[in-house]
Amino acid sequence: MRREISRAMVAALLLASLVSCSAAPAAGPAPRPTQASPARADPRLVVRLSGEAGVSFHDLPPGRPTSIGDLAICIDRPGSIRIDRVAAKDVFGSLTLDEFAAIPTISDGRFHPFENKHQAIAQYGIDTAADVVVSEVCTSKPGTQPAPTDRFAWLILQYTRQTAESAGNSGITIYYTSGTGQHADVAEWSVSLCEPSDHTTAGCE
Repeated sequence: MRREISRAMVAALLLASLVSCSAAPAAGPAPRPTQASPARADPRLVVRLSGEAGVSFHDLPPGRPTSIGDLAICIDRPGSIRIDRVAAKDVFGSLTLDEFAAIPTISDGRFHPFENKHQAIAQYGIDTAADVVVSEVCTSKPGTQPAPTDRFAWLILQYTRQTAESAGNSGITIYYTSGTGQHADVAEWSVSLCEPSDHTTAGCE
């Protein structure tokens, strides 16, 4: 027996089809592609120091400066930085950090190639008014003994004990500019300028 589909049935089927199509979720906007952060181009200062270190003197009279150049520094990639200021950290007594400079060098295998003398930096013939720029790129791992072919710079610091009592500090903070950014690095590099008979103050033992 032949069946006939009524107009009502056709209308119902069409309506169900339209409802099914409209229920499909609308496609959202395409996600934006992830952009990688640009690689850092400006160099950073590296202090060639492993742990705490420093120097002490018992033979320096008050008011007489001493220049110490035992701290090796370099930068982590090609370019240059400008050291703007070096400040003594945790100062005791009358210690002042008066001047600083940096001289480029190639290691000859000695750890202390700069001759520390009880005199001002200017007496070495170094212009302390010039910008202190470091462009030596580290060629060995930080915290290791400099190799004979390493390139770095020696940071020279001029200190004075203003009064008779022992004076010193626990380290330094190096403020520098790289590119358009300002940065600061702390080095646990202590200096003790001791009264000759003082062997009990920390750093003067």
